Amino acid sequence: MNLKVLSVGCILMLGCLLCSGLLAQAGQLDPAFGLGGWQHTDLGGKEQGGTADIQADGKILAGGRIALQTAAYDFLLVRYLENGQIDSSFGNGGFRFWDFGSQQENLEFVRVLADGKILAGGFSGPNPNTTGILMRLLPDGKEDSSFADHGILQFRYGRSTGPIVAAVDELGRICVSGVCVVDSFDIDWFVSRFTPDGTPDSTFNGTGWMYHNFLTREDIPFDILIEPTGHILVTGCAGVYPKANFAFLRLRPDGTRDPDFGSNGSFETDFAGNQDVAYGTAITADGKYFVSGTVRDSITNYDFGLARYDRNGELDASFGNGGMLTYDLGGPVDYGLYLIRQPDDKYLVCGENNELTHNRFVVMRYLVSGAVDTTFGNRGMASFDAVNILTDQTPHFTIQKDGKVVMVANYKDGQNTNLLLIRWLNDLIVDHEDVSRNGTLGVRVWPNPTANQLVLMFEGDLVDREIQLECRDISGRFLCQRVKPAGQSSLEWDVFSGKGRTAGLYFIRWISGAYRGVIPIGVH
Repeated sequence: MNLKVLSVGCILMLGCLLCSGLLAQAGQLDPAFGLGGWQHTDLGGKEQGGTADIQADGKILAGGRIALQTAAYDFLLVRYLENGQIDSSFGNGGFRFWDFGSQQENLEFVRVLADGKILAGGFSGPNPNTTGILMRLLPDGKEDSSFADHGILQFRYGRSTGPIVAAVDELGRICVSGVCVVDSFDIDWFVSRFTPDGTPDSTFNGTGWMYHNFLTREDIPFDILIEPTGHILVTGCAGVYPKANFAFLRLRPDGTRDPDFGSNGSFETDFAGNQDVAYGTAITADGKYFVSGTVRDSITNYDFGLARYDRNGELDASFGNGGMLTYDLGGPVDYGLYLIRQPDDKYLVCGENNELTHNRFVVMRYLVSGAVDTTFGNRGMASFDAVNILTDQTPHFTIQKDGKVVMVANYKDGQNTNLLLIRWLNDLIVDHEDVSRNGTLGVRVWPNPTANQLVLMFEGDLVDREIQLECRDISGRFLCQRVKPAGQSSLEWDVFSGKGRTAGLYFIRWISGAYRGVIPIGVH
């Protein structure tokens, strides 16, 4: 399913990252992960990822869809070791896929449960004739035979049902939300609940499910939150391009609309009269709703959007401009997407910063006030520059126990698409043996993008150190290496001299003792 409501085409992108900071600085690429902060995965077909979670042993699950040798897409689930390498002990050499007999199938969510089992789900079939799929797997990825029909549940409400997101309550009951077509050809929200064994929960709204129509042609939910009180909050949008609003639905624990929230359990927020889409909600330490999304403030300009609401659904007037804030990251297309609340009451929002010739996957960090946390990344932004971002499938992210941030995204390689896994450092836990934070480090590259020659400029402690440099492509293939002598502040490097050069994304990895970093470079 195309999870991005915003209608955009795939754009050829060349990016740059002009500096690499401290090894332990929050928001920097993790050099110990994969190929230096990222892992590029090509399984021989067209792979697209849109959901991720972390198992108790630190292994990373990334889900989405795959087309192997045909145009038909099937469910895809890949597992990685904590260091970013594919876990060959999982499924068929590190991944599993499921074919339910349709040309269009997509795994929309994966969640690791408290007992270590894996909940995953999505849809099978083209709109408007989709069937919902819910799976429960054992920790090793095999179907859990104690759930539904040998681990797999298929269901449909009305003409069409497409699950998008799920959450599990304290009793182990599974709440699922997504899109459905019931009493017309309009697309509405549904919310359903299943018992831990995969049986419809008849205590939920008396039937096991309910649906809500915001009275627009297409309404899409993106997040579901089970509150400590047992209330169920669903977040998304009402409407399609070019006009949509933030939209919310809150249900009581029994599945009926909560009359104390909005207008009989639902409401919308219009930021600027254009395309506004809410992707995620978290509850603040003082019990308010903190919401992230994308807003369009003009015909061509999309920005990150934040909002904060009181418990009754009213905008919190003490937050931003009447409860709303927008952030322009400098591009005409800046997509604010999913939200994670850190234990310290800071808020991570993933998305994209697209500036035509300089485009990035990003994670922003905000304080509960809505202010950007400038101690994170580059003035609040962690980023990864990509040459070809697949713009019709949104990136998703999760957070490890140690606070490191893991994103699953998509990379367009010619006519093919591949998974891209990215990990950034975070400062929830700091390694006391990390000596790099005792000095000031900096490596800059110019020009970026480049046609051939690079100039690397070294700052601070790195000037007096010998530094090993190497260049690799997006798949990690080694191309060449150099050594910067101690006492030298700059280095000219004909990176592709005498070698076949193709346009794309490459990486300069540098290391000097405990100091290290990664610099993506675009080549045209």
